[in-house]
Amino acid sequence: MIKSILIIYPIFNEENRLAKTFGDIEKFDKSYSSIKKEYILVNDGSTDNTLLLIKKRFDKNKKLRIINYEKNRGKGFALKQGVQHAQNDWLLTTDADCSVSNLQLNDWLKKNYINNINYIYFGSRNY
Repeated sequence: MIKSILIIYPIFNEENRLAKTFGDIEKFDKSYSSIKKEYILVNDGSTDNTLLLIKKRFDKNKKLRIINYEKNRGKGFALKQGVQHAQNDWLLTTDADCSVSNLQLNDWLKKNYINNINYIYFGSRNY
C-alpha cells in the first residue's frame, strides 16, 4: 500500500490549462486521507503567466513545491529536476493538461494494482 506519493508536473507555458491542473490536484489531495501527498510543479522557463498563477494559487500550500528556472530546458530536464527532490515512497509524473487525472490512481488502489512487487507503472488514456 502507498504511504506517501509525490506527483511531479513539468510545466511550460500552461497558463490556459492551469485551472484544470489545480482542480485535479485539489480533488486528488482530498482522496485517500491515509496517503501523504506532495506535489512539485517544475516551471520549465515559461514566458507567460504560468509561474505567477502557480504562486498565486499555492503560495501558502506546504504540500506543494515550485521549482523554477528561467530558460526552457525541455520536459526531460524538468522531470529530472523533480525526481531529484523526491523523498516519498512512490513517485508519479504527469502532464499539466491532466489528460489522465491523478484520480485514476484511486482506481489502481481499489483494484490493488499498486504493490511492492511492481515498481514502474505506465498510465494511458487509451487503456
